[in-house]
Amino acid sequence: MRNLVKMMSVMALVALVVVACDQHAVEPGKGPGSDNSFAKDGAVSLLEETCTTCCSTDGNNLRFPAGSGVVSFSNLGNYCAWTPQEAAFCVNELAQVQFEGQFGSFVRGLNGWNVDLVPLGTTAWCDVLSDIEYEHNNPGTAPTCNSISPSNVVGATGNLFGASYGAGYYTYDPVNNVIASYDYDIVVWKDCDAGETDDVTTADLAYVLSVTAAPTPGAGGYFSSVEFSWTCVATTCD
Repeated sequence: MRNLVKMMSVMALVALVVVACDQHAVEPGKGPGSDNSFAKDGAVSLLEETCTTCCSTDGNNLRFPAGSGVVSFSNLGNYCAWTPQEAAFCVNELAQVQFEGQFGSFVRGLNGWNVDLVPLGTTAWCDVLSDIEYEHNNPGTAPTCNSISPSNVVGATGNLFGASYGAGYYTYDPVNNVIASYDYDIVVWKDCDAGETDDVTTADLAYVLSVTAAPTPGAGGYFSSVEFSWTCVATTCD
């Protein structure tokens, strides 16, 4: 009988711990949508995101047109000739990034999100911290059109169409007007408690973004569509 009482006491204690952990993991008002259902964006099923919880572990092959119609050959090197396109990894969330510039291939962090570079295929936070290439250490001098700051933007590495873009995730072939290689993935991260910060170790949430932006000749000019996928990265390092 005494053993039975002890066993029941242990079980009750375990139940209390489980409930406490569960309440800590999902704070009131920070769970899925109000109806506790999944939201859908195309074929990808996503949960609404809080600042410390990814809306999903990954998303694949999302695409949108970059630019407005065909950009003429004469405007090919004009950063502002390409209409910016905002993108959100999560349904009903503010956009985390914006695609802009030539072929819509430059990626800008929005709404407190930062963009930096990591080696291709990096998805572990320990590896992100050890291998990250800080964009803000080498921002280049462009884009400058429409008073757009070059900070927090990654695109072509080095020079493109006579402008220096500093750190970038791809190499451009100016002879054939194509992207020659994709050299980095992009880590998109945010410190929920800081509006502006360069310290990635304080990040509460991060995604690794892989981009495919293929410029294509069109009638009288060029057009482009951007495909991208992402992976949620837990910002813990064991």
